[in-house]
Amino acid sequence: MLKKRLSFAIFTASIIFFTVCDTHAAPLQVKRLWGTDRHQILYTETDKEILKGLVSDKQSKNIVNTVGNTSGNTVNYGRYAVQEKWAYYSNFDDGNKLYKMKTDGTESIKLSEDNAEFINVVGDWIYYVTYQKNKSYINKIKIDGSSRVTLFSAQSYLRFLNVYKDKIYYLGQGSNSEANNWYYSVNALNINGDSLGEVYRFPRNSSQAYFNVVANYGYCLVNEYGNKDIIYKFSLDGSEQFTRLAQNALTFNVVGDWIYYGTNGRINEIRKVKIDGAEDQKLTDGFPGGLHQWGDASCLNVEGNWIYYKDWYDQAIYKVDVNGNNKTKLADCAAESISIVGDYLYCPEYGIDNTHGEFYEYKNMKKIKK
Repeated sequence: MLKKRLSFAIFTASIIFFTVCDTHAAPLQVKRLWGTDRHQILYTETDKEILKGLVSDKQSKNIVNTVGNTSGNTVNYGRYAVQEKWAYYSNFDDGNKLYKMKTDGTESIKLSEDNAEFINVVGDWIYYVTYQKNKSYINKIKIDGSSRVTLFSAQSYLRFLNVYKDKIYYLGQGSNSEANNWYYSVNALNINGDSLGEVYRFPRNSSQAYFNVVANYGYCLVNEYGNKDIIYKFSLDGSEQFTRLAQNALTFNVVGDWIYYGTNGRINEIRKVKIDGAEDQKLTDGFPGGLHQWGDASCLNVEGNWIYYKDWYDQAIYKVDVNGNNKTKLADCAAESISIVGDYLYCPEYGIDNTHGEFYEYKNMKKIKK
């Protein structure tokens, strides 16, 4: 048991680890298992009743994925993905290499020497992006760490890998030598790595971020250079062109019939809009920016009936329900991203000098150790 706990402690040295609890619950007993001058890592036996409702039905019922990761985890750089009782993750303490562990924090196992982002897990396979020497690689490996293969490589920076059914979609860059310019496009592969070509090429004078595939549609945040950042929707088979859903957006999650997003403008809010563009409505004030606002993953992740986000202005983690009620501050935290894995929120926190800072564990919505 001690070995399992130590394994979990070493893993969590790369994360901020806190659970969402009832503010009136009795404090849990905390044991310090491992620490250095840089990290103070604590582990607490969790009360599953306190955590009830955070784990998705899919995770609790051991259902094999047909979609490689959640919308929320993907826009937070896909560093964690869950299938059944296992979490697959990029280990910050070991060069961002690919690991897996039980969702209760036990049995941490290295799967590959590759660094890994935009992790997707479907059935027996893990798909992910590796960056090395100014090149991007799309790799796949079995969930036991065997049969690793490179499916695709490019000189450009590939991002936001989405595995949906039997296809792989990603956001990439290309160049038009005749026009002497770069362009962005959504591209597709089959799961064996055969190219299926471009799904959509974006117009010149635009840039893209936070691409998601949900139910046969692609969703993308597009900056049109001169217009505010816009959330667009388009069909993967090309039958429907771009539909504008919302503007002034900083980031978004697509969950069911709704898109939850943060705004980036004169007024900063958390909002939601239907996937057909109807019923756009404010939920609460807030600006879910990354550590330095620009260039970082925007910190917004929706699970069940709750929206979790970090407000950039006061550097704190909040939750609010999907109807905009019961807003609660969870912790002061300069999080760089928010991922949801099993019962927990994982939030890497960086120091003000852009290095990995100390990590913290939160219980009962309070910081208990620094």
